[in-house]
Amino acid sequence: MEVVAESRHEGVGPKGRADQRRAAEVWERFVALDPPTPDAALAFRMETVFNEHNLDDPGRACRALEIALEHTDIPTAGRYERLARLYQRQGRMRESALAADRAVELMPRLLRGWMRRQMRDLSTTRD
Repeated sequence: MEVVAESRHEGVGPKGRADQRRAAEVWERFVALDPPTPDAALAFRMETVFNEHNLDDPGRACRALEIALEHTDIPTAGRYERLARLYQRQGRMRESALAADRAVELMPRLLRGWMRRQMRDLSTTRD
C-alpha cells in the first residue's frame, strides 16, 4: 500500500515512480485475468497511480476508474466528473458527455446547476 500512499502527492521520487510502475504491471496482469468482481477500492487507487500527477497515462487511468465505478456500491458525482475529464483528455467526447451527464444526475438537486456549468466548461475546452 505504500505505493498508493506515495502516489497521491506530486513530485514522487525515482523510487516511488519505480514502485508505481511495478504496481501498474501487477494491475495489468490482474485485469487480464478478467476477475468477475474486481476490488473497486483497489481500482480507485490505481486510477490515482495512472493520473496526470503520477504515471500520466489517461487511458489506463480511465480504464481503472471504469472498473471501479462498475463495481462500487457508491457512485459519486465527483468520480463521474473525473471520468468525464479523463475521457476528454483522450478526445473521447461522446463518453465524456455521458459521464458528465451522470455526474450531474448524481448531484443533489440544489447543486446540479453548478455541476452542469462545470461540465459545460469541460466540453468547451481541451487540454
